[in-house]
Formats: sequence, C-alpha cells, structure tokens
Amino acid sequence: MATNDQENRLENIIGWVRTAKETLPSINDGQVTSDRISAMSALLDRLYQRAVGLRARLAAERDRRAA
Repeated sequence: MATNDQENRLENIIGWVRTAKETLPSINDGQVTSDRISAMSALLDRLYQRAVGLRARLAAERDRRAA
C-alpha cells in the first residue's frame, strides 16, 4: 500500500504531466518538428493515463482495506 508521501508525489506527477501536455504546443516555437511534437504528446498521454490508473487502483485498494 502506498504511503501518503507516495500518493502526494503521484498527484504532483499527474499535475506536471497535465501541464506539460497543455503547454507543449506553445513551448515548441517552431524549433521542433511536428512529428516530434506528436510523439512527445503521445508519450505524455500514456504517462498521464498510467498515473491516473495507478491513482484509481490505489484508491480502490484503500477503500477495500477500509471496508
């Protein structure tokens, strides 16, 4: 089971990935090719989905233990 510190870190990671995904087009400034931006965007999507999935599993585990 994850500690509170680990869960807090996971929440920070989710926030960072979400922010990176939202700001990716604006930080490009034409210096990175569109296919590279697309690949980075896909990677950020996968990271975000996995982190959110982990958060859901941790919450379900916590709920099971509390019941």
